[in-house]
Amino acid sequence: MIIFLGASGSGKSTQGKILAEKLNCPWVSTGEILRENLQPEFKKALETGHLVSDDVILPLLKDQLHKQKADIRELIGDGWPRNIVQAKWLDENIKNGSIKLTAIIHLLMKKELAKSRMKQQGRSDGKAEAIDQRFEEYQASVLPALDYLKNLGYKILEIDAAGTVDEVGARVQKTLGLA
Repeated sequence: MIIFLGASGSGKSTQGKILAEKLNCPWVSTGEILRENLQPEFKKALETGHLVSDDVILPLLKDQLHKQKADIRELIGDGWPRNIVQAKWLDENIKNGSIKLTAIIHLLMKKELAKSRMKQQGRSDGKAEAIDQRFEEYQASVLPALDYLKNLGYKILEIDAAGTVDEVGARVQKTLGLA
């Protein structure tokens, strides 16, 4: 599995989908899993920039990864782990063989550029308050999760997410040795 992490607007989904197509493998996004299992509380969380609790998302994610055979084939993970609980869950599932990890990619982007991208895309979570909420959660939860994984010895590939989709995609592929 190649996991993409970064702030909202950094291009995780865009780059993940492009790479999944190039590698002819599934793309697994927690956002998509929640949209597929749309319940009112998930919709509200997605629209306001809040995260769905781990006890809801982790069983859904585990089920999806099992269906996609994450233990034996490549796939792209989008936007998780989002916190230390999810990072511990990921580590456990790598160690028990449920997930085969290839790389963790952290797309780096300044907040103002991410905000601009989200507004241009007309995203429902592109409202200023939701963007600010996402950035606060990214800094408070995702960055510590990345540090936790780094401290366990996982290599985090940091890639500049500024530039065009093609420029960032070229950096991703070069970093992974695919270009």
